Formats: sequence, C-alpha cells, structure tokens
Amino acid sequence: MSNVVHYSETQRFHQWWIWMLVLITPSLFSGLLIQDILFNTDSSDSMYSNPLLLIIIIAISAAPIFLIYLAKLDTHVRDEGLFIKFRPFHRRWVMLPFHDIAAATEITYKPLKDYGGWGIRYGPMGKAYNVSGNKGVLLEFEEGPSILIGSNNSEVLCSLINSMVR
Repeated sequence: MSNVVHYSETQRFHQWWIWMLVLITPSLFSGLLIQDILFNTDSSDSMYSNPLLLIIIIAISAAPIFLIYLAKLDTHVRDEGLFIKFRPFHRRWVMLPFHDIAAATEITYKPLKDYGGWGIRYGPMGKAYNVSGNKGVLLEFEEGPSILIGSNNSEVLCSLINSMVR
C-alpha cells in the first residue's frame, strides 16, 4: 500500500466572532486587574497582591485563546481511505476506509441547526468535523451513522472520494 496523499486540506478557526467571544474573558479580567492596580488603595485587599490568583486568572484567560489558535482540521485522501485529524483533540489520524463508504455527497448545511456548531459535533444527521463555512462532504456508510467533513473545497474532495470508492 502506498502512502501517497492525493488531497490535503487544513482549516482553522478564522471567524471574527469566535475570536471576539474568546477574547471577552481575558479582556474582562485584564480590565479588572488594571482597575485593581490603579484604583485600589488597600494593597492587602488587591488581586495583584496574590500571585497565585494572578497566575490562575492569566491561565484561565489564555487557555481558550491558545486552544482556538491551535485548533485545526486536517483532511487527507490517501489510497487507503480518508484521514481526519482535529488537532489538538486527536492524537492519531481517524481513518475512514473507502470500502466502508457507501456514498459521498457534496452538501451545503447549517452548522448551528444541523450539528449545533463547529468542531467535532453530533447532530440529527450524524457526526460532523467542521471548522468554518457551511459546505462539506456527507459520507454515508454501509453500517453506522453518517459523517460530515467540512471543507473549503468540497466539490474537489467529494469527487475524489467518489472516484476512490468506486
């Protein structure tokens, strides 16, 4: 078996509103910290005087930013099947062998309505791996639920999967 990659796509969270939501918490904590430093006259009562609390606040603020920054969906089509890796949540590639795939269909979907959002999601139509946009390839299997793979190039991905399945 060859390990040739016929198709490769990497997607990241680039939606402005996701970044706005993620930046709200650090902004609030930073504002409170600045207010505490500038206007609190009783230093014993200050957040700033407690280093452990300060470290916890910084960690809680930075964690979602770091997680969204690291998150990416890698999709590869190889001779053996379709490979998916949603970093940093998957340590190994998820392999979907072509012999298990009954059909691949290019679709336009509603991420919030159909799957409850973005990421690794479960909805009425099955499981979804999506990061951005509303286009993808819906994989139907001989056995088991369907899987949606979000893609910025769903037409090419779908036609390649269909050519490999047959």
